[in-house]
Amino acid sequence: MQITQRENEARAIISSKMPQINTIVANDKAKASTFASAIVNMANDYNLKNCKVESIVNTAMQIVQIGLNPNKLFGQAYVVPYKDAAQLQIGYKGLIALGMRNGWRFRAVAVYKCDTFNLEFNGLDDKIHFVPNYDERNDDDGAWVYNNLVGVIVYAKDSTDSVFSDFVSKKKLEKLRTASPNQKAGVLSGVWATWSEEMYKAKALKYVATRLPINDRLTEAVSMEDEPFRQNTQELQIKEQPKDLNQILKEQKSQKEPEFLDYDTTTGEVMTPNPYDLLQDELIKRGVSENNAENIVTRYTKEQVNAFLNDPNSIDSLIES
Repeated sequence: MQITQRENEARAIISSKMPQINTIVANDKAKASTFASAIVNMANDYNLKNCKVESIVNTAMQIVQIGLNPNKLFGQAYVVPYKDAAQLQIGYKGLIALGMRNGWRFRAVAVYKCDTFNLEFNGLDDKIHFVPNYDERNDDDGAWVYNNLVGVIVYAKDSTDSVFSDFVSKKKLEKLRTASPNQKAGVLSGVWATWSEEMYKAKALKYVATRLPINDRLTEAVSMEDEPFRQNTQELQIKEQPKDLNQILKEQKSQKEPEFLDYDTTTGEVMTPNPYDLLQDELIKRGVSENNAENIVTRYTKEQVNAFLNDPNSIDSLIES
């Protein structure tokens, strides 16, 4: 397919998703336009030439949905190829941004054979002695990184200033890297060859972060990395015509009192319905499976969920993506 054809196809798809993008970025028109342009440009990315345009756009939309910038120059997230489909790959900077947004500060440091490094196990407070040798490092060369990496030290600090640290060996990182369907043992390819150290640091950070007591939505975001994009059209089929959300809300408001009320057992006050539950119920009514509906709603902030509920048309766009 010619470049112009792919670009035109991407523009047509992204045009239908603009209401969803606007909702996600809180109607920041400039940001929405920038994100849309970045996604359209991916259709012409040489590394993605064998990927279907729809797969590229939908994977890029995942980046926007978890609150990251889809432009690969920012290093927050990447769209990488797997056969004729595209996959999401969250970068080191993206994990840092997601962590800060959820009250965590992360740092990952690569350790090479030329560095001075010693790790002494000491219960909950391991003693790490690390002196990097920048003179002998050549960490902008993917082949050098692959041949000389020892592992990655990961530091994490939560909102109470409690500090966690862990060391992830190269052997463990290679096992994690080659678990991705687009990576093979013994050779780095794609974004791994171009941004080797950053990708190893991201993989180590993800490995440690998913084992910390972090926010569920952050866990969901990092777990999306390396998952092949699959659109199951059967799960998205609407079995019956859903009720219009505006009409439902109108009917609820016209009632003097809800039929069922949830009370706080301590104060006796009526509890406000959880917007996440409301959005999940609405997705299920529109034909999405219960598990998928739960996974979808946990990707958004409370403000974004309320925005979806206030604009029922955006929920249809959400299902399409």
